[in-house]
Formats: sequence, structure tokens, C-alpha cells
Amino acid sequence: MIRRILWDIVLLILVFMAPWWVSLCVGIGGAVLFPWYVEIVLAGAIIDAIYGGAARHWYSHLIHTGIFALLLLAIEFIKTNVIFKK
Repeated sequence: MIRRILWDIVLLILVFMAPWWVSLCVGIGGAVLFPWYVEIVLAGAIIDAIYGGAARHWYSHLIHTGIFALLLLAIEFIKTNVIFKK
């Protein structure tokens, strides 16, 4: 539990201080290490809220959130059906 909390703190700091792809890499690492690491979706929502800006279409504010959510679902699918398949 302490490892997950520390990973969350690092991810939160990176969301504010690093490029989005660094946060994505740390989020993917968390999704691989921990079960249902939904914090990656929250990180995507924060990135969209901070850097989304004024956009022409409503869905452009949800790009990072959607990418991070799809990656979470893909990683969980791979973990349950491919890696731990007996």
C-alpha cells in the first residue's frame, strides 16, 4: 500500500512538472505493477484540465483522459488474459 501511495505522489508531481509523455510512462508502469491503477485516468484528466486550453470542439478536452483510460483497459486485459493465463 505504501508503494502505491508513493507511486501516486510521484505521478502527481510529474503531471505538474514534466511533459505528458513522462507522466504516461510512469502511469503505464503503475498500471503494470498495481491492479486497476485508476490514478492514471485521473492524471490524464488533470493534464487535460491544465493544458487543454480553449479548443474548438468539446471532445478535445478529453484526449489525454481517453488515451490514459484506454491504456488502463488494455493493460488490464493483457494482464488477465495473456500474462496470467494458465
